[in-house]
Amino acid sequence: MRSFLSSSEITLIKNDWAILLNSPEATTITFEYSIGSGQDEDSAFETSDYDSISTQSFTGKAIQHIVKPRDEDLLKWGIIEVGDAIFYTSTDYDLSPSGIIQGSLDIIDCNGTTYKPVPRKEKNFYDYLITRLGSGQLAQVVPCKIKK
Repeated sequence: MRSFLSSSEITLIKNDWAILLNSPEATTITFEYSIGSGQDEDSAFETSDYDSISTQSFTGKAIQHIVKPRDEDLLKWGIIEVGDAIFYTSTDYDLSPSGIIQGSLDIIDCNGTTYKPVPRKEKNFYDYLITRLGSGQLAQVVPCKIKK
């Protein structure tokens, strides 16, 4: 028999998630990316294809999970390694703003460590990590490789 959450239970879970993102357990992270101008949207996303490039950033809160050797369920995918990170953030953040140069997004944690998000083409891995609540998504999940 399948159990369903009531709307009040879903609201409580969403409120708990919002409280968690504003708690001491959450870390402040910086999203940094490059914006290019001077080309139309059909152009290639190579850095050299733009007339000008600017770096932009914004900060946000996230729950950060550093991958450890015991995280066999994550490591078995062969996509991330020990020392990489998974960030659970608010769904309010737009991580693909207009004009972003593809592959330029970096996430910098509170210790100054820089991470590069795993490409979205790893759809099955993203589906495994996603945090669904009913028909919606509770958090935005961003698996990242440590930038070397």
